[in-house]
Amino acid sequence: MTGKVTCLVAICYHLRSVSLVPDDPIILEHLGDVYLMLGKKKKALEFYENSLLKRKKGDNSELEEKIRQLRREGVR
Repeated sequence: MTGKVTCLVAICYHLRSVSLVPDDPIILEHLGDVYLMLGKKKKALEFYENSLLKRKKGDNSELEEKIRQLRREGVR
């Protein structure tokens, strides 16, 4: 399988997971990662921000850095 096909399959699995467990911040972040791999930065940012909102307080620095990086690139 090519990288793009693999990412599309991953999106299908993650979307299914989100439909079963909609508030899981890890699934949301991973879905954002897959969208980012496909170059869909706006969609990635949407899932990253949603993941951050669902997380408990604590060390979210890695996720926050992903969000900052996309915003620095002008993604809104």
